[in-house]
Amino acid sequence: MSGLPLLTVLTVFCLIGSLQSAKVLVFNPYFAHSHFTFQNALAKELVQAGHDVTILVPEVDPTTIRTPANTTLLIRKETVAPFRFADDESATSVYWKSEGFEFWNNRPMMKAWNEASTAACRRLLQDTEFIEKVKAEKFDIAVMEPLDMCGFGLLKLIGLKNYVLTIPLALADYAANTLGLPGRKEVKFAVNTDFYPDMGLIERIQNFGTPHLNNLIHDMEISVSAVRELADPDFNYDDIYPNARYIFLNAEEHVDFPRPISHKTIYIGGITINKAAAKPLPPVLAPAFDAASTGVVLVSFGSLAKSSAMPPEIKSAFIEMFEAFPQLTFVWKYENISTYPAEHLPNVVPSPWIPQKDILNHPKTLAFITHGGMNSITECAHAGVAAVAVPLFGDQPRNAKMLEYRKTAVIVDKQDITAENLIKAMKAAISPEFQKRADDLAAVIAAKPMQPKERFVKYFDHAVAFGDVEDFLDIKMRHMNVIRYYDLDIYLSFSAIVVGVLYLLTLTVKNVLSLVPITKSKTA
Repeated sequence: MSGLPLLTVLTVFCLIGSLQSAKVLVFNPYFAHSHFTFQNALAKELVQAGHDVTILVPEVDPTTIRTPANTTLLIRKETVAPFRFADDESATSVYWKSEGFEFWNNRPMMKAWNEASTAACRRLLQDTEFIEKVKAEKFDIAVMEPLDMCGFGLLKLIGLKNYVLTIPLALADYAANTLGLPGRKEVKFAVNTDFYPDMGLIERIQNFGTPHLNNLIHDMEISVSAVRELADPDFNYDDIYPNARYIFLNAEEHVDFPRPISHKTIYIGGITINKAAAKPLPPVLAPAFDAASTGVVLVSFGSLAKSSAMPPEIKSAFIEMFEAFPQLTFVWKYENISTYPAEHLPNVVPSPWIPQKDILNHPKTLAFITHGGMNSITECAHAGVAAVAVPLFGDQPRNAKMLEYRKTAVIVDKQDITAENLIKAMKAAISPEFQKRADDLAAVIAAKPMQPKERFVKYFDHAVAFGDVEDFLDIKMRHMNVIRYYDLDIYLSFSAIVVGVLYLLTLTVKNVLSLVPITKSKTA
């Protein structure tokens, strides 16, 4: 190796090594607990990697949130018009509603979210004093979630071009399409199952039509109008994915449906899981695990949908299922103990809060009855626990399908919740076949050559080091028109040549035949 290339290589390594103090802006509006905590978890990893991290929450009451240690919290002001996805018991009943269509039932909530987010975005982008304060920090890179577009208006105003995307879901078809990959552009969020190979006709019709209806009913481009009005008149929603240095997905590639991806898409599902840091179970739960002879089943529906908000008929179905398995211990996340309906069952332990990761990784845990949130699905897969999935809304049906595809979960649709269906699903989940499949999946995940935290930090450092260099991972084919993309001009050219050759042959044969004398036979 000549001296100059060696010097160049050494310089690059020194450059990467010197970026331990890069100034990082994490834009993290507070609207859903799981999204907020995912961004914070990534911020924590960046701090531990030596970066100077600032978490910007445009509007929030600081007493209601927690952020990682050694990060700077930057808040424009306390919330003017607070919005969070329904999280009180009366509001969460909508998640259990099985009548009608989800996209229609959720219409008021989605409309309120859009209006509240856009209004907050306008207040942020019009606050010139705060914008100048952020600009003066001279951030090197931003960490953005591509759900609320307001952050991209902020980046435009402070002149920051280098950013990575972090998505707490799987890769949406819309994102794939804008990157130059196969995918339906109308699917803005990862709620479809196009890459699930075993759908029947009705499922395929629903899968095809639902995104169109969602776009018809809901405005899925959150805060775009405010960004175009106050920050960037030329803002193009289609550019946010291809312009990102990397796209970090909160999905596990051994669980998600296999699909074509870009070198920009980095799977970091499980980054919030640390089995080595598992804590002992709290005193309220430990005795139940100690006494469990056959095994434990965790029942939890996440931070939004509450068991205490279940309709009476659904509660009754679960209670009948608990009664059918007296040999099992059920730990039920039940938020309002005053309305707890299973006092008569000694094999059910209610708790308004549960340490989900610690329970899933406990050796006595056999199964998990879950709503199918991405974090729950990933934690379940990492722990080697089979599942009964009862998806309620959003991306949960798709997430549940992922585990069904891997044969480690049984799905019970919320409109089909009966004691009979729950009992049938539970029998399958605790069967030796499902237990082995879950163990095998967990073993494959644990043996990956590069774990999520290492992936995230290394690719992030790479994005920092070369943020001002040409993007070599951009798929240029995404700019091609239909004619060029499908080589229609080549087919047309060959067709024209073939037609031309055939025409010339026909003309030649015709001329040759015209020169041949025609003799008439004589009859006697």
